[in-house]
Amino acid sequence: MIKKVAICSGTLGILSYGGFYFLKINFQKNMIDKDVTYKYSPCIKRNEMIKKLQENQYDLLIIGGGATGAGLALDAATRGLKCALVEKNDFSSGTSSKSTKLLHGGIRYLENAVNNLDFTELYFVWEALAERAHTMKIAPYLSRPVSILMPIYKYWQVPYFSYNIKIYDLLADLVCYFDKGVPNSLYIRKSNTIDNFPLLRKDKLKGSLIYFDGQHDDSRMNLNLILTSAIDNYVPGQIGATVCNHMEVKNFIKDENNKLVGVRAIDKINDKEIEIFSKVIINATGPYGDIIRKLADENRKPMIQVSVGCHFILPKWYSTKNNGMIIPKTSDDRVLFLLPWENNTLVGTTDEKRIMQDDPKIQEKDIEFLTNELSKYIHVSAEEIKNDITAAWCGFRPLISTNNNKKSKFSSNKKKNNNNNINSNSSSNSNNFDDEQNNNNNNIGTHEISRSHEIIEDDNGLISILGGKWTIYRKMAQDTLDYILRKYPNELKTKYNCRTKFLKLIGCHDKYGIFNEDDLTFGCSN
Repeated sequence: MIKKVAICSGTLGILSYGGFYFLKINFQKNMIDKDVTYKYSPCIKRNEMIKKLQENQYDLLIIGGGATGAGLALDAATRGLKCALVEKNDFSSGTSSKSTKLLHGGIRYLENAVNNLDFTELYFVWEALAERAHTMKIAPYLSRPVSILMPIYKYWQVPYFSYNIKIYDLLADLVCYFDKGVPNSLYIRKSNTIDNFPLLRKDKLKGSLIYFDGQHDDSRMNLNLILTSAIDNYVPGQIGATVCNHMEVKNFIKDENNKLVGVRAIDKINDKEIEIFSKVIINATGPYGDIIRKLADENRKPMIQVSVGCHFILPKWYSTKNNGMIIPKTSDDRVLFLLPWENNTLVGTTDEKRIMQDDPKIQEKDIEFLTNELSKYIHVSAEEIKNDITAAWCGFRPLISTNNNKKSKFSSNKKKNNNNNINSNSSSNSNNFDDEQNNNNNNIGTHEISRSHEIIEDDNGLISILGGKWTIYRKMAQDTLDYILRKYPNELKTKYNCRTKFLKLIGCHDKYGIFNEDDLTFGCSN
């Protein structure tokens, strides 16, 4: 008997050690060397960037200056690839600056994964929690932990939500090797709940759960990723990316085999057309992904269902300095956040289909929905909330259409033959494009569509990274470049593997390259 107990104990010990060793190796994968030397130098001017775009052939040309494009530029530059990035407006002027400002694994996605035993969705949360820890460490002056209070009005909700949130904590601990960067969740009583959130309705309130996620300045994080990518030898071996905003791709240049070899782009500031040549072109334009694919090949069918997310700003007294609130289930099964943000309160978000447009505006129905849902939980009427709104914004999410029936994030979209019934009139195709895009996922709400990402290669060689969300931008970039390097081993040679994990961005170091985290509080950089 003692022998059997000893054998079982030894086996469990070995398995536990092996499991923790695996977690440690997984956590340290793609991590920048801890003793790396950072070397800052000013970026070159825009006119010089344009000159470089005209004079060089690049390994990679990235279209899109949002979070995904910025992550790609930094990953490519630190691998030693010659990389260029162009953005038709300003960097981070689109979806990447219109978020809820959260770095999160997705508490709602975890609930769906647990309830439906969906291991794909569970892995998505696992991946996002790892990337949350990364993004919070690379620029401490742009991110911080934020406590989010979940009010409980029925006793059965205490074990139900506690179970899900404790799994959330456990997954974060495991994937981050117990260095997740935020505190553990906790339950507090009714009196403490009111102290933490005085505006909360007290009727039938039982208490609340408090969990922690990350909060960041999305547009500044995006910009600093791009600026970091553009510095030569910021880390040893880095080739600074050539980056240019207000440079709109108007057409693609193809060779005799109909493969993409470059683009024609308009410098919108100087109204001048230039040609840029590259071995590989990456479409990282978020909700514009289908439009760029169609620009390269008018016969391409849409793969993205865009979803609009609206937010508005209220005075700071709607929240407390360090505590936000989540409404876990609105009348249409979404979640709603009320968060402290830059001495104000941020409320959002909506999640519904809308036809793409360049500058989306919040609509009256969006305001009605958000104010009505919020007024159910706080002692302020919907009309009073509406009168207190000081600012608002909308952004488009690029969700992968469920009509594509693709299981892998790495997909090839080759033509099977030339006998397809394709309308040769390009203007007709263009007119039908928005309708096709809007018809994706007609039978389900956009809040039910996964936020996972896919890498698509069209037969003309265009590589598109579609879907995803802000928190996992680094992993999306890594997956895309790993795919490209496997696809083109002879054309593209790298000095390094991916090493962007925990790579500190500019602003983290003083002029001598010294990093001191104690000097970097939220909102204060070097």
